Amino acid sequence: MIAEDETLLFQFRSDGSFTEYNSGDNESIGPVTWDGTWEYEVATQRLTLDFINEYEEQDGDEFRICAAGNRVIAEPEDGVAYLYKLNDAVNESRAAGTYLLQYPDETGAIMTLKENTDLVYFQGEDAFTAENALIFGEGQATITWGEEEPNDELYFLSGQATRTALYLDFGEDGSFSRIGVAKSTAPILNALPTETDLSGQTLVFRSDARNYVVIFRFNEGNEYEDIYNDSFNSETGERNAAGVTRGTWSIADGVLKLEEGNGEFEELRVALAKTQMYTAVLSETVRDFNDNLFELTDDQNRIESISLTKPLSTESFIGTYSIDIPTENQVETLVISQGGSCTYSGAGCNWDIVDGNGVITFGTGRDETGYVWQMANRANGFAFVMTRESNPDDVEPGYMTRN
Repeated sequence: MIAEDETLLFQFRSDGSFTEYNSGDNESIGPVTWDGTWEYEVATQRLTLDFINEYEEQDGDEFRICAAGNRVIAEPEDGVAYLYKLNDAVNESRAAGTYLLQYPDETGAIMTLKENTDLVYFQGEDAFTAENALIFGEGQATITWGEEEPNDELYFLSGQATRTALYLDFGEDGSFSRIGVAKSTAPILNALPTETDLSGQTLVFRSDARNYVVIFRFNEGNEYEDIYNDSFNSETGERNAAGVTRGTWSIADGVLKLEEGNGEFEELRVALAKTQMYTAVLSETVRDFNDNLFELTDDQNRIESISLTKPLSTESFIGTYSIDIPTENQVETLVISQGGSCTYSGAGCNWDIVDGNGVITFGTGRDETGYVWQMANRANGFAFVMTRESNPDDVEPGYMTRN
């Protein structure tokens, strides 16, 4: 089962025993696994579970279930849930492809499963190939890392819009460590990008769930701009004002270094697909209260997929758009008309295409300029930012869609 706040895997055995692997709903405890017994009453369609919970207490659950094609509908007290059966047709060729693996803490990896059973693993710490690492069974694959590492397990689900598997990660002692979700994604085409590959590129990260957008520009002269509205107050959860970070960038051996003016920097392992770039955190170096630099590894191996941008054309840009700017608590309407005229929520403006990007300008007395980038990995997705010449740090980024 995959839900917004929980991921779990049930293993029911013919001898009446079961094991549940759960991502956990208590941050202080983390992922949990329970062993117990199960019993199903056909007449009432009720499943009874008895187990020892994470507090070492006798526990249990009882709820109605019914089969519905490739899934099972469960009706526990906290609402209807859908449990998906395994895809028993999976084998070396059917499972082959690239997957984005993510755990609840946003760490993970890009995994490429090869038909020859090799596994290519891309994460912040390193990127490597494990040869002959995959052993397939019914609906699952065991990942054999080698004699000194415990095996991990992949369970392929049926009934998914994209190929999806649950990943069971086991610790050095062989005990269950965490559960992640691996979803099919675009294959890596360039595992070692160079400065030439990134220079002049603009990338966009979009979170639909939290409604934020980050626009990252690799400018000439190895300077970068990071325009964002993804900052939140850690105590209240309220969104902070949008902002922009500037610094310098460099890349060597596939590791991108982003350095700010105060000497703080972040290192990311990066790889390019056709319409997106994968980034995996290697390390972050910040200044402490005494202004000394020290390395943080809290976010090490955090994995993200960031969209590349593609050029706009005059013909394709004409239309009506909605722009959601969450830091301003409003949705603007942009109407692009033929001949270079436009309106921005009723205000007259002009537009042009410059270097493949949309540029929105206003009349005398207004110093705002709007910029539009088309995301390469979405059919209807654009990044927008309103800037002001009088204050380059005053930015209003948002997410734009065609109406």
